[in-house]
Amino acid sequence: IAKKFYAANLSFYFLYICNLISYRMQNKNSTQVSLPFDLKGKEVKPYVAQHFNITFARQKNVGIMAKKIMTNVMAQIKRDDKDFKSFYQLHITDLVDNDAHLPSVYKEAKKAFDQLTDLKWLIEDLENKRFAFRHLLNTSDAKCGYKDGNITVVLNPLLKDYFIEMAHYTTYDLKWSMTFTSWYSMRLFEILSAFKDTGIWYVSISEYRKLIDCESKYIEQKDLIKKTTEMALLE
Repeated sequence: IAKKFYAANLSFYFLYICNLISYRMQNKNSTQVSLPFDLKGKEVKPYVAQHFNITFARQKNVGIMAKKIMTNVMAQIKRDDKDFKSFYQLHITDLVDNDAHLPSVYKEAKKAFDQLTDLKWLIEDLENKRFAFRHLLNTSDAKCGYKDGNITVVLNPLLKDYFIEMAHYTTYDLKWSMTFTSWYSMRLFEILSAFKDTGIWYVSISEYRKLIDCESKYIEQKDLIKKTTEMALLE
């Protein structure tokens, strides 16, 4: 059935994944999974609220570690916040399994932070022919960086409207999102969570490529489907 769908769209395929997510969420207690960190005592919500425009924007594949850092940051932003905090902080052990080799984790965190500091957003007003590029992190703030196992993130204040007092947003489960080992798994999880009510995501191949940063990767559609959903289905 999936092979017949490659040339048209992916709605049937993602109907299956949406239902799978719903089933897994209803059967959390019976599912064997190793959670990477405990939410108790932490200043984070059990879910992540993400602006609708961010969820359906062209997101760059920055890797799993960078994705998890930003997921944790967004979970620290409360619904009644009026402004960004001066910084958001998490410990490197919040991002990995307990048996992870810390020197290699440090190396991964350094690479992830490098990816995040290079990440910029295009804010464009097509009607008035205006645009601006905004970096995600405020690296001019001395607090933004890594020290003694703590990752400190300072967000660019010019992006506040996309994180604070959002009118349109999607939510997804933080704890389960953090169990994923693939950027594609996390990306699909946040997109599909926007369709929990209907259980169906209708998307064309071309739009799907844009949303998962594969416009120039996996030219063959069968490779596209396999490479981007194989791990997501397992997880």
